[in-house]
Amino acid sequence: MRKLLCLSLLLISAHAKAEIFEIVVSKFKPGLKQSKEMELAKSLNSFLKEQSGFNLREVYYDEAQKSYIDIVVWSDEKSAKDAVTKAEKSPICQPVFSQIEQSGMIFLHAKKLLSFKK
Repeated sequence: MRKLLCLSLLLISAHAKAEIFEIVVSKFKPGLKQSKEMELAKSLNSFLKEQSGFNLREVYYDEAQKSYIDIVVWSDEKSAKDAVTKAEKSPICQPVFSQIEQSGMIFLHAKKLLSFKK
């Protein structure tokens, strides 16, 4: 029983520190040129690089939907949540957030469950 409890605690501990993927699907408000949208998107990098637990950011664009898919990889859930709280008040982030359509935006913090490579 003691071995089972120790193993369970180890699994819970490892799972709690698993990488967190922040996934945001959004559109900028109408009227902005894509060059301005990219400038705004890139400006968030200066905020992210200063955040504890930040590992990686990739931004994708879907031409048909005119949507950006922003994927940020965090070392753990606490770091991801702390960064969200800081971003809400950040003078770096506010100009970007003010240009994003809030309706239809998707914001997720997800843990990887499966990975497959050829």
